[in-house]
Amino acid sequence: MKFKVGMRTIKTGIGIFFALLICNLLDLGRGTLAAITVVVGMQPSLKSSLKVTKNQILATTIGCIIALLVAYYFYGNILILSFAAIVIIWICLRFGWQDSVTLAIITLLLVGYAPEGDVVNVAKNRVTMIFIGLTVASLLNFIIPPRYSYRLIAKVDELRTCFENFYHKCINDLLRENHLDKEEVKKYTQQIKDLLEEARSIYVLTIESKLGYDEDKERDAYFLIRRSINAIQSNLERLLEIHRSIVLAPRGDKEGEIQRIIFNYLKDIFNYHQKIYDHILFEKPLENRIIDEFSEDQKNLEEKILSLVKEASDLQPLHYYNMVAEGERIMNKAWDLVEQKEQFEIHVNEEGKVSS
Repeated sequence: MKFKVGMRTIKTGIGIFFALLICNLLDLGRGTLAAITVVVGMQPSLKSSLKVTKNQILATTIGCIIALLVAYYFYGNILILSFAAIVIIWICLRFGWQDSVTLAIITLLLVGYAPEGDVVNVAKNRVTMIFIGLTVASLLNFIIPPRYSYRLIAKVDELRTCFENFYHKCINDLLRENHLDKEEVKKYTQQIKDLLEEARSIYVLTIESKLGYDEDKERDAYFLIRRSINAIQSNLERLLEIHRSIVLAPRGDKEGEIQRIIFNYLKDIFNYHQKIYDHILFEKPLENRIIDEFSEDQKNLEEKILSLVKEASDLQPLHYYNMVAEGERIMNKAWDLVEQKEQFEIHVNEEGKVSS
C-alpha cells in the first residue's frame, strides 16, 4: 500500500512551526495552544477555512468571556466549570459552530483554571495564542490554496472505468448461457455508488477552494465534470434496466442472430462511451461521425426488432427493443456532455476575441 504525504499535512507542519516561532518571538511562553489551533484551523478548502476561522473567533471570544467570569467569581469550583462547559457547547450548537466546540472548551479550561490573581494576563496570553494559530492556518490556506483538480479527474476516471467494466460484464450476458447473479450485480452497483459519492465529495472540496465560484451559473470545466458524474449515475439505472431485459429476453436458435446484432450495438456504445469520457476528461480528439454511425445502426436494429415482434406470438421480443432504447439513452446522455463541452469552448473563444 502506497503512503503519500498530502499538502494539507505538510501545511499543518509548516503552520505549527510558524505558530511556535511567533509565540517565542513575542515571549508568550510555550505556544502549545497556538499549535493546537493551527491543527484545528487547517481546513481542506478555502471556503471551509474562512468559515471555521470566523466560527473559531466567535466561539473563542464567548468561551473566554465565560471563562473570565468563572475564574474571577468561582475559581476552583469544578461544578461551575462543568456547567459553564455545557453552556458553551449549547451556544456553539445553537449558532451552528459545531466545529468550534473543542477550541471554545479548551479556552474555558485554560483560562478558567488560570492562577488566582493573574486571570486577565493569562487570558490575554492564551487568547493571543489562539488568534496566532488561526491567523497562521488561514494565511497558509490562502498562500498555498488546496488543489483538488487532479484528484477529481482521477476519481471520475476511476468511476467511469468501473461503470464501463460493469457495462461490459452486463452486455456479455447476451452471449452467455449463465447470467451475472443478483449478488454480483448488487456488488458492482454498490461499488459504482460508492465511487459516485467519493467523486462528489472531491468535487465539493474543489469548488469550495475557488472563492466566489457559483456552480449554478458557471459553465466551465468543473461544470462538465459535475455533469459527467451525474451522467454516470443516470446511466447506471439504464444499465441495470438493460441487464434486466437481457435476463428476461427469449433465448433460442431463432433469437441468436438478433442477440449478436444487439450485442455489437451495445458494444459500440461501450466504445463510444470510452472515447467520449476520454474527450471530456483528457481532451482526446473525438470524431463527430460517431453520432451519425450510432443513429444509423440504431435505426436498422429497431426495424429488425419490430419485424421480430410482428412474427412472434407474444410480446417477449420487446425486451430486445428495451435494450436498444436504454442503450440509446446511455449514448445520448454521454453525447450531451460533448455538446456542452463544445458550447463551453465556443463561449471561451468568443470571450477571448472580445477581450483581445
